[in-house]
Amino acid sequence: MLAGVSPDTTNHYLAYFRSMFNELERLGERKHENPLKNVKRVKVDERELSYLTIEQIKNLLRVLDSYLVNQDTALVTRICLATGASGVRLRV
Repeated sequence: MLAGVSPDTTNHYLAYFRSMFNELERLGERKHENPLKNVKRVKVDERELSYLTIEQIKNLLRVLDSYLVNQDTALVTRICLATGASGVRLRV
């Protein structure tokens, strides 16, 4: 693995390059099998998720309401909070 590159980033690079080789083959630009076909993803430990506290939610909404020109972000955040969508979880 490259120094300073996280396992997640390495896996993203692998996915991008696999996709590129697949597309080149589909377009007829490459006649050989994808050289990354059998390369395994780097194992990534699952991280435990924690949730925003009430105080963190209040601060988040206050900042979104005060500083954003585009209020769509504040609306989407409120929808995520109301529905429990995972987009507002914090990773520890």
